[in-house]
Amino acid sequence: MDKKLSFAIGFSALFMTLQTNASETPNLSPNAGFETSSIANGSFLYATDENFSAPNWIFTTGTGIANHSSVWGGEASAHALAFLQGDEGSVSQVVTSNANTYKIAFDTAQRGSFSQGELAVYWDNKLLASFTPNGNVFERHEFITQGLPTLIHILTFRQVVAGDATVYVDNVEIIANPVTHLVVNNFEGAFDVNNWSAGSNAPTNLVNTSNAPNSVTLTNYPQWNVSGSTFYIAAPSNGTVSFDYTVTNSTAACPAGYVNDGVTTMLQEGNGSASFDVQSGAVIGFALNGQNIASDFGCSSNGSLVSFDVSNFSFVGNN
Repeated sequence: MDKKLSFAIGFSALFMTLQTNASETPNLSPNAGFETSSIANGSFLYATDENFSAPNWIFTTGTGIANHSSVWGGEASAHALAFLQGDEGSVSQVVTSNANTYKIAFDTAQRGSFSQGELAVYWDNKLLASFTPNGNVFERHEFITQGLPTLIHILTFRQVVAGDATVYVDNVEIIANPVTHLVVNNFEGAFDVNNWSAGSNAPTNLVNTSNAPNSVTLTNYPQWNVSGSTFYIAAPSNGTVSFDYTVTNSTAACPAGYVNDGVTTMLQEGNGSASFDVQSGAVIGFALNGQNIASDFGCSSNGSLVSFDVSNFSFVGNN
């Protein structure tokens, strides 16, 4: 079958619109088509209605299920599906898996003859994409998303346009890719800058992530006799970290370095590259002070702006 493809980046995810056959890999989404519910054929119920129930799904205000309901029209006349009306509610599902990456797919359409709705899709409370379904005929959408390999995950759909705007969702598919070696380039995926902890003494903006995912820059505050900054994270698995760096105006009183499980390695002023092996759970990071990564900002008597730029960051897991 020919495939229709369009691409857009959405918060550590690849978003694709396509028409293709369903995957043969087991679907982690139970009751994926909303066929199992308390709603009689030819009828519908809102989640707030007394007799509403739909196993394996969490429905809130403004959402519900239409089961071959001509009242709702369009695809709702021919399918059991979830509807999201207005901007107050959500439809969510919790799944359990320890995979590194997932394919998330579903059908969606507008209700038709009403205001156009916009569907926002979240994985583990992070926005994957927000888009306007194209008309009142189902179109299949697919996401490939990567994140920390935690055990519990949540998929959430929200309609974000106020008023009488409604979108339909059906045939949800959550496919877990096997746990493989985690490979991350730049500050993305498991190493997205939002997953790191940034520390500095006041002022608190001494870690600059505006150039992420390509690079991160740590600085001191030259107006103070003692200042510095740190940027750190726990390794998600055993592996190897590598990066390029540029250190400017560094002195013995304000050294730059990287930290691996409590051990600091100093870096010389100028440009260079470094790599080191890490153990799962070990705290790794970068420090413009060379002392305790979490709390000590040891630059002293500096008097000049020192910068520590980290770029081309990569992590290659080995288990």
